[in-house]
Amino acid sequence: MVRRDDCFATTAAAVEIVTADGERHNLHQRAARGSDDNPMTDRDLEDKLREAAARAVPRNDIAALTDAIWTVEDCADIAKLTALTVPR
Repeated sequence: MVRRDDCFATTAAAVEIVTADGERHNLHQRAARGSDDNPMTDRDLEDKLREAAARAVPRNDIAALTDAIWTVEDCADIAKLTALTVPR
């Protein structure tokens, strides 16, 4: 059964699983990964992009895209960055 508890923040969650033998397993997450209260690291963000790109186009090298994203402030032409999002 899933139940909403207004005591929890929108990004928080708790789960309790009771196995057939009566054993209880509990997990509480204060804030979802990637939320303001539990932000992802730069490495986490790159890994997430790499994994998503690999599912879409296996063997797609996204090194140029990640480099362009991390230096977007210096980009004179955003069209060059957006072109990197199209698999070759």
